[in-house]
Amino acid sequence: MRFFGLGLDQFTRKLSQVLGRNDVYFVHVDHYEIVLEIVKCRERPDQIKNIILNHFGSWYIGDGRQTSIEQIVGNRLINHHLSITGAESLTAGMFQATLGNVPGISAVFPGGFVTYSNHAKHQLLGIPNDVINEYGVVSEPVAQWMASQSRKIMNTDVSVSFTGAAGPDPLEGQPGGTVWIGLSINGHKTIAKLYHLQTLYHQLSGFKTAEELKNNSRDAIRLLCVKTGLKMVNDALNKLL
Repeated sequence: MRFFGLGLDQFTRKLSQVLGRNDVYFVHVDHYEIVLEIVKCRERPDQIKNIILNHFGSWYIGDGRQTSIEQIVGNRLINHHLSITGAESLTAGMFQATLGNVPGISAVFPGGFVTYSNHAKHQLLGIPNDVINEYGVVSEPVAQWMASQSRKIMNTDVSVSFTGAAGPDPLEGQPGGTVWIGLSINGHKTIAKLYHLQTLYHQLSGFKTAEELKNNSRDAIRLLCVKTGLKMVNDALNKLL
């Protein structure tokens, strides 16, 4: 079973209260996703899975030792013929490149946008300069505009947008790891959520020194952005399908 969005210590502490003393299981982190492998338990596999989901359902993304969140989401989109695009600022194309790792994704992914500068956001997505100047790029309105405009331009069912501070330096007074992720789905209100991913990065990075954490933080924040956006899509699909 795979989970995303909570720290390893939080997961293992809570899991020890859910599973029995004689249950045998392994927990490890794979590209910032928590993987739980149950070797032996007192309940049938379907029963123990339901017990775990009752406690960790909000963070559950799927099953499979070799399966990642992009494969889970990509396959769901393909199977249900739902097209997707993206508009990326701080992730600089990483979301779309990650989608490209999924075999067959070309059936539902026509392409997308990398709008790193304010000029590109205005020129390619048509975001009014007044919106950018008033709210800044690290903001809910800009994330909503990016998601909505990219979906309309590419004529897809879904779009995800990413804007924020990758770090380690602040952007617009916001510390690294402060990101807004937008989600636009055809026929539904476009939303954007604020995430502070620096904390999650530290919680999933294991035994690293402060210097190692700082040196690796920028790439890690961008990867966590991508996975968080995919988790938002997965959660939306759970409600829609």
